[in-house]
Amino acid sequence: MSIFSKRLAVLFLLAASAAANSQIEKPALRVPHANAAIIDGKLREEEWKSALKQTLVGGGELHLQHDGEFLYIGIESGKPGWAHV
Repeated sequence: MSIFSKRLAVLFLLAASAAANSQIEKPALRVPHANAAIIDGKLREEEWKSALKQTLVGGGELHLQHDGEFLYIGIESGKPGWAHV
């Protein structure tokens, strides 16, 4: 094994070890439990009042909730039309 190959192997092991040991914490979202939302293209305040709401880049709002079986996702666009969702 050449010196180059040995150095490459050591660098690879160091990189693999660093990657294995690094703990990247990802933020978690707590999605609230709620009654099932009606899937009809409308975001009624009464249905989504307990949803987690996140502002979207470029305008609009994301709504998240679950009923224990399904995750419900509602998106309010900042501008009209599908192209802006």
